[in-house]
Amino acid sequence: MLLGIFLLWVLLRSPLLPTVADSVLFFAENLVRILQELLNWLMGVPAGLKLNVPLNFALGKFFLYHIYLWKGYIAILLMPNLAPLLLCIALVGIGGVSFQLSMLSDLMGLLTFHMYCFYVYAARLYFLMFYAVRSLFRLFRGKKWNVLRERVDSCSYDMDQLFAGSILFAVLLFLLPTVLMYYAVFTSLRVAVIVIQSTLSALIGFINSSPVYPVILWLRQAPATKGIA
Repeated sequence: MLLGIFLLWVLLRSPLLPTVADSVLFFAENLVRILQELLNWLMGVPAGLKLNVPLNFALGKFFLYHIYLWKGYIAILLMPNLAPLLLCIALVGIGGVSFQLSMLSDLMGLLTFHMYCFYVYAARLYFLMFYAVRSLFRLFRGKKWNVLRERVDSCSYDMDQLFAGSILFAVLLFLLPTVLMYYAVFTSLRVAVIVIQSTLSALIGFINSSPVYPVILWLRQAPATKGIA
């Protein structure tokens, strides 16, 4: 609690609050710019990989449009309300610095919410295509997934089913690397955000379990630490 009150006093008595607000906005705008550059790189020839051009262009435009919407969110909602939000984060220091770190972690989640959406979109699309390719691969082996018994059973297919399955399998198999590239990139970004939030959570746990107040009393050589009433 003492650390939280100290940080509250520092933020209210010094011009740090506007500086912190400007830094947060600078971070959010830079994050958008980096994502735009990353998507433009993916829409080209990333790492020398030859991806499917139409699908790559469609996915890139899809994510770029979401970044455009995120810019509107920053301009309309975040910029006018950021200073009051940071003031609330400072005021909860009355309850201790762990409260401030918890709200800081929540603010990190808000600033990277679009990256979480990108990860969800890419993950859903990738696993949908992956399961479709796996199911079509069983078709060539004369197998199918038995939903009732939850196992793979033998099955006989006619020529039309094999022909349609072959076409779909070839199409999805050649489209899968493009989707995998987006999934790998956005998964890496999501893991980076989770690592930062996990670090803040570990720091909060360390602060809550640390005997800060007795250590301060011991440093000040208070009578309570010497057994003197």
